[in-house]
Amino acid sequence: MHSVNFPQTHELPNRIRGNVSIMGFWRQAGPNTTEMYATGIFDPCGDMIRMLVVPGLATAFLSSVKYAYCGQMRKLSFLLDKAYADSKAHGAPNKKNVCVTCFAPIGRRLGDFSKSNSTCKLCFGHVCHVCKVVQKLSFVDPDLLLSKRKVTFCTGCMSTVTSMSSMDCARAKMLSLKKGVDYSSVQTSSTVSGDYGSEISYISN
Repeated sequence: MHSVNFPQTHELPNRIRGNVSIMGFWRQAGPNTTEMYATGIFDPCGDMIRMLVVPGLATAFLSSVKYAYCGQMRKLSFLLDKAYADSKAHGAPNKKNVCVTCFAPIGRRLGDFSKSNSTCKLCFGHVCHVCKVVQKLSFVDPDLLLSKRKVTFCTGCMSTVTSMSSMDCARAKMLSLKKGVDYSSVQTSSTVSGDYGSEISYISN
């Protein structure tokens, strides 16, 4: 990323144009590991605004380390839409009252607050307080406001999401919207395709 600096971009009155140059390289080193090298130059071209601009630019520059986390959240959001469409079309499956991870019995007795009746929002299986994984996801409310809510998952579903290819998820979502495919007809699988990834198929009704 480079700032605009062409002969056609003339100087503006009462404006100081700074210079920004950022370059980065990414290399996938393993199934869940990506190496990144980046370098950047920030020149606000003004001593007074340097103290205000440089910290903000440095924060934006370091935000690139959150790409992997954002990719995981996008995959979780995609699979949540599919799980919701499946439950809406066929109903939520009835799971046994045991934790899907450690197989501990799930139940709440009078005066017993150590148990949890939380369920994984992807497989709808029960998870105990120790095994549940809580992630904070962003949702768009009916009034078009962005809100963040805590969502519970099991470790098995989180492992499946981690092994899935972000590119395949994005491609399946875009094609499903373009072709008018309902999320309930999108099939996901954790089968590895290529070096690192997963197969995602979609079927038009």
